[in-house]
Amino acid sequence: MAKLPTHLRELLKERGQRYRPLLEAIHETYMDWIGAGSPAPQESQALSRQQVPYLYAELYRYEDPVMGDVDYYLYPKRNRQRATFTLKVDFNGQTYSLQEDQPGWYCPLGPISGAEIDQGRQYTLVGGSEALQKLILPNRDFWILVAQGDSDTEVSGRTPELGTPFILCCRKSLMGDLNLLRQEQLLRWEDERDLEGVPWVELRQCMVISGAWRGIHLKCKALLDALRPSSKMAIHLSGGLKAPHDTAWLAGYGPQVSVYGFLPKVEITVTRLDDDQEIHHNREMETNGSRLPLNWNQPGSYLIEVRHEGEASEKVVRLISWEDLQARKVPQQDQCTSSAGTHRISGALIQVTQEDVP
Repeated sequence: MAKLPTHLRELLKERGQRYRPLLEAIHETYMDWIGAGSPAPQESQALSRQQVPYLYAELYRYEDPVMGDVDYYLYPKRNRQRATFTLKVDFNGQTYSLQEDQPGWYCPLGPISGAEIDQGRQYTLVGGSEALQKLILPNRDFWILVAQGDSDTEVSGRTPELGTPFILCCRKSLMGDLNLLRQEQLLRWEDERDLEGVPWVELRQCMVISGAWRGIHLKCKALLDALRPSSKMAIHLSGGLKAPHDTAWLAGYGPQVSVYGFLPKVEITVTRLDDDQEIHHNREMETNGSRLPLNWNQPGSYLIEVRHEGEASEKVVRLISWEDLQARKVPQQDQCTSSAGTHRISGALIQVTQEDVP
């Protein structure tokens, strides 16, 4: 396979804020190339991403808060460049519709077995378009799962930020590499749980605790690349009141801002982008626990910038007014719906299916 272009190689060497998204985009393109049959370079240039006949699934993990039982599900990822149409998947002999969960993702499907995680699996897609044939759970050596907000679920396919605990689900053959990282005080975890029936283990409450990764070599280079931090600091947003199924917060209930990293203090600036007005500036904000007091009353977009000796990180926070909230149709799952006379019941939702006859 041809080498990466020079400008991509230079960006990857920087290991800054753009490193992880770029790495994920390159991996997604590579998976599409594999799915298309590994065409020659001249054929690849003419290949449209829309012709790749596969969707890929990440892992979705749910832990019962009372019993502690853990189940894994498929978390199908939508192709952003493909037109939307109804898709169904043959899962364990039954056909299920793929419903939208949130932008870029379908609803979880499962649960799945440990053998499916261990070996990977392909599931047949039916209906919708002949251009899509399979839903693929890749055969991997490890999965990194990050919590979804304040819920009891974690999903893979997202990079954990500094200061964020995560779950590492991996083959036991990787424990030698992981124990080395722990001995070097680069990584820590609190608990280990075996997966039933397969040589896999869950490492819970994992966290990267040092940025001194220079000179570290592991047998599994992919594991090293996935765990090694790409920056020395990260902006954390927590709390507040988020708009349902949106990335925005409601005005007056914005998030709490904190900075985690391997530096004791950083310089932080918050700018309202609508009028380019600086609303907060602190040259010596403490990291790892200190929270920034902000007044989030005015709707708009805000740029948070953190700097220290050449290192930089930034995030955009969007606030909307209550009047901008939009109702969202609740997807109906046939297997979760029951009828009671003239009403249809789906969880907490009760709908009238026909008019009452007097």
